Amino acid sequence: MGCGIGGPLRGVVRATGANVTGLTINKAQVARAREITKTLSPWMQARCHFEVQDYLNVKVAVAVVAAVAVAVVAVALMFVYSSFNRSLSLRALLFLS
Repeated sequence: MGCGIGGPLRGVVRATGANVTGLTINKAQVARAREITKTLSPWMQARCHFEVQDYLNVKVAVAVVAAVAVAVVAVALMFVYSSFNRSLSLRALLFLS
């Protein structure tokens, strides 16, 4: 949800080969995401999908895909932050903005 123009979505597709549907409420972002995706290989085009949907009224089938995408991002962030933590000395501080 909130896929923007689909950069991370295309990254997930590239890395996993999954069929992924991105949702956003912004029609211009969906148009731009589709425009960018048209420049990619047919393999990528067949797996990257974008829809304009209101988050308060999401179709069930798409909601499952969106939940999986959110989980992938959460796991990726946990990996990044745990990597930072391992890299810091005991006296160092990590500031996130």
